[in-house]
Amino acid sequence: MDSSTDIEPLWGLAEVCAFIGKSRNAVRDLIDSEPDVPLPVIGGRQPRWLAEQWTAWARKRATAPRRRPSSGAKGRQTRV
Repeated sequence: MDSSTDIEPLWGLAEVCAFIGKSRNAVRDLIDSEPDVPLPVIGGRQPRWLAEQWTAWARKRATAPRRRPSSGAKGRQTRV
């Protein structure tokens, strides 16, 4: 088989999260924040080099410093 047609197995959200070491919410935030960026390893079979490229991008985005939340967004605090 030709190496240029080597196909990575189907990856779901759980596999992507485990591979890049981030939570499902962090990966979903990446997806939501960059809708124009193709996500080759989620929901389909794609060439390995494309999956590696996306993984490198996701790692870089996931480790970037976050902006401080507004004063109204302080996590999951609930009133008692």
